[in-house]
Amino acid sequence: MDSQEYTMFLMVEQVISSIAAVIDVLFAGTPTTMADGEQASRASKTNTHLNKVIFGDIDTATTYGRKIDLLLRCDDDQIEVCSNEWKKSDARDATILRHQSKNLRTYATIINHILGPLHPDIDGTMAMYFIGGNTGYLYESKKTKDHMFIAKLATHLHVPKQAKHFDTFFDTLKGLLFFKEILCNMVKTVKKHISCKSSTGHRRA
Repeated sequence: MDSQEYTMFLMVEQVISSIAAVIDVLFAGTPTTMADGEQASRASKTNTHLNKVIFGDIDTATTYGRKIDLLLRCDDDQIEVCSNEWKKSDARDATILRHQSKNLRTYATIINHILGPLHPDIDGTMAMYFIGGNTGYLYESKKTKDHMFIAKLATHLHVPKQAKHFDTFFDTLKGLLFFKEILCNMVKTVKKHISCKSSTGHRRA
């Protein structure tokens, strides 16, 4: 590796040392904001409370939302649009499976309790799951007419740690740009609907 290539590698390494930094750059200047570091999901808190009411749970303890590694929200309304998770590379397969299941359930609660009630056409969203910090995937899930959620792979993601793997990052960048387009369009739809409801409420008042 020559000095120029090594310098480029060090520069890129700083940019992509944390996928959260990449996401921060990705959504800069958009109506979508990120909240990282074990954030509590408001949607999952609502779902947990409903379960207690429906199934007669006598637990009187305060209800908390699930802790999520990275939540993406509308910028000013703080409305959750997707949850994203990371897991260490040395985690056991059973642990990873439980973690993925948790994220899918959180994903479903965001649609059921936040996005769906805001707009009838929003029946799905997209999210990320990373294992080991530099390998993961984008997936999307849609709610069926039978009120079931079906998840499917959108694309694999890979953040290179060596210069020889830089070429794989272009596919990841394309996937992340697609992710941005999907979420930003969804956020615009949500914000427009909220604005219309607010205007209607003011006129009635």
